[in-house]
Amino acid sequence: MESCRGRTESWVVARLEDVCVIDDSRRVPVNQDDRTARIVGRSVSELYPYYGATGMVGWIDGYIFEGEHVLLGEDGAPFLDRSRTKAYVVTGRYWVNNHAHVLQALIDSRFLAHFLNQFDYHGFVTGTTRLKLNQAAMRSIPVLVPPLVEQRAIATKIDALFSELDKGVEQLQTIKQQLKQYRQAILKAAFEGRLTAAWRAEQQAAGALRHAEELVKRISTERAERYERKLRNWNQAMDEWETAGGNASGRARPRRPVRSVACSPTTELDGLPALPDGWQWVRLDQLGLIGTGSTPRRAEERYWKDGSIPWVASSAVNEPFCDTATEYITVQALQDAGLKVYPAGTLLLAMYGEGKTRGKVTELRIPATVNQALAAIVLEGSASGYSRFVKYYLWQAYSQTRSRSSGGVQPNLNLEIVSGLAVPCAPESEQEKVIQEIESRLSVIDDIDGAVDAAVVRAETLRAAILKKAFEGNLLSAAELADVRSNSDYEPAKKLLDRILATTKPHGQTMKPQRSRGATHAAKPSHPQNDADVIGSESE
Repeated sequence: MESCRGRTESWVVARLEDVCVIDDSRRVPVNQDDRTARIVGRSVSELYPYYGATGMVGWIDGYIFEGEHVLLGEDGAPFLDRSRTKAYVVTGRYWVNNHAHVLQALIDSRFLAHFLNQFDYHGFVTGTTRLKLNQAAMRSIPVLVPPLVEQRAIATKIDALFSELDKGVEQLQTIKQQLKQYRQAILKAAFEGRLTAAWRAEQQAAGALRHAEELVKRISTERAERYERKLRNWNQAMDEWETAGGNASGRARPRRPVRSVACSPTTELDGLPALPDGWQWVRLDQLGLIGTGSTPRRAEERYWKDGSIPWVASSAVNEPFCDTATEYITVQALQDAGLKVYPAGTLLLAMYGEGKTRGKVTELRIPATVNQALAAIVLEGSASGYSRFVKYYLWQAYSQTRSRSSGGVQPNLNLEIVSGLAVPCAPESEQEKVIQEIESRLSVIDDIDGAVDAAVVRAETLRAAILKKAFEGNLLSAAELADVRSNSDYEPAKKLLDRILATTKPHGQTMKPQRSRGATHAAKPSHPQNDADVIGSESE
């Protein structure tokens, strides 16, 4: 214990072990499968929170702690990020696993948790990818200890300021959700023709608006001509390959080009919603080639080491454009895996992936090959200028695209499904106008969204600043501090700490922990009032 120089005269510094009872020995880890088995059929009233390094991680059918404790991460906590939670206060009855230290505070619990959340853990934690705060290091953490009434006043003010920040962040998150809904509303209006309705009427009145059918026919003709050129080139390549000895030559057999799908309306497009005058529905594979990729074997170092060919994974669809590779592969990998390098402008649609990835679309802005979870949509010739229009439509049709998935537990899209997706085709001049209208509005939304994100970051910065100010002794105003010191319970921190140490042995462990009730003594199950009150029941 030492005086707290440079701060208020009534503060002292103590080791963490001196200001709390450490209850780590009573922790019991229970894996998720066992916890799940234990809660099936139990009503909510029979269950207790199960806590880990940074918060509640589930429920369990018993408890091993009760009362109030401060839980401080032991491993897996973001120790070196001053803006994130490492310690938190829990009350009631609960279970704690072995990823959190359990501290029964002998000073104000809220004050201690706030202090531990702003503490600099450099030099106290070990490890690289998963940091660990072992018990010896944890015990030695130097804690600033003001007088008890001042601790309470500081903690109360921190909580009040944090509450205001939380309300502000909640409002910002509401705005972000509203912006997301507005984006979808803009895209919906665009492909219902509402954003260009006045423009279209003017063009039609002037006789200047052409029908999408003209574009569709031109795309179909161009694709047929490209196929014939590729077929002639293939025939020539086959002649050369056979002259060289065919398979005996050691050269790869030339691949026959894929025939383009005729770009004309089909019965599969019947029953789709009506489109604006001059527009028509087409299948995606009537506009371009649909392909995919693969992941070269990871065990083959020659496929990945010193690679120079951009390779893109499905995570790329989380951004509107793909400007960088996920990884790079070698020419050998490209050849052995039969991969194709897709040109810039290719649309990538996720056929499966984690979370809400399936159905999302991005646009390549670099030539790259892709993994097997992505469908690559290549629009060529007159269709190439149609790419951005198709991308925006697929953004708008995200939910419908996902609903086309097949499979059981983990439904996925596949190339056949993607090829058959219906997309609207508008006259070229109107496509350009639609894109302009969409992008002008989305630009404003993006600016607002960026400002909201910046405000959230500022809120977190302000949270850290509040804690910094609090533990420099400068959070309470002069009037608030004077009120604290006039309190009849006020006593210097040294006197408080001396009294705590007088009731404990060295290392602060003689205070008898509160009696707790273990899982084997948990209350007997009662009949739930209704099915919805049962965890793991069929209704859930």
